[in-house]
Amino acid sequence: MSSAGTTPAAITAYLAANGTLAGTQAARLEQIINQKYIANFGVVMENWTDWRRTGYPNIKPIPTPVAVWNGVPRSLFYPFNEVSSNPNIKQKATLLERVFWDTRP
Repeated sequence: MSSAGTTPAAITAYLAANGTLAGTQAARLEQIINQKYIANFGVVMENWTDWRRTGYPNIKPIPTPVAVWNGVPRSLFYPFNEVSSNPNIKQKATLLERVFWDTRP
């Protein structure tokens, strides 16, 4: 943090506020994933997968008039060449279809 120009006082204050896990197991998981989200800012797939896996960070979908889908996408479409060459795969109807391990609400 200091190499990014953050002062030692700001580092100490941040660690005092966020440096210790507290609360229930769910609250601690949320704290960990939120910090991971901050650390991985710009790494879209990692944070998106964490959200689908844990439900954290608490993402709010954009309303339908603005967004294409009425919710946060839960999966990606299969590539065309995969669908056309593999008879066992059916293309998903929407990005809101879940993968098998995405069981969180």
